[in-house]
Amino acid sequence: MNIVRNHCLLCEDAHGFKFFQKLVQRLKEAGIIPESINVKEKKHTNGMINPRNPKVRRVIAAMLSNKSCDKVIVLLDADGRGAEKVEKEFREKQRLKSGKVVVVVFETEVEEWITASLGVNERDPSTYLKEHYGYRKSELPSKAEGLDLKQLSGVASFERFVEALKDP
Repeated sequence: MNIVRNHCLLCEDAHGFKFFQKLVQRLKEAGIIPESINVKEKKHTNGMINPRNPKVRRVIAAMLSNKSCDKVIVLLDADGRGAEKVEKEFREKQRLKSGKVVVVVFETEVEEWITASLGVNERDPSTYLKEHYGYRKSELPSKAEGLDLKQLSGVASFERFVEALKDP
């Protein structure tokens, strides 16, 4: 019997939680993560946060203290500032020490997974997608279904996300 794991996700994008929810389902179907992994969003946040808001620490603490989440995965955009720097700044600002909080930082933004899946390396993924495919941010959740998971296997933020889901 597999132990059910509930991971709460927090991200910067209004459409991000639905994207990650669909992606997690695809990862389960592909056998990359166990079926026993569930992702949830915190009520009243819709899974969305402003990482510069100091109240995020309280949201994370509440998620972990009421045992509704085994782990909190925070997904942040580095916007080219460097993933390690952004993670360090976030952890310091939020005073996060818990091993139950995993921070996954995109070098630019979540759309880098879409362009990487297409075999394109772009400095501004959402602009590239808009110019070449007429992409709108509201389409983000639907893009999870078309991601080439094999193409993403070499993307550091994707691998960190998958590992965060797998690790109890």
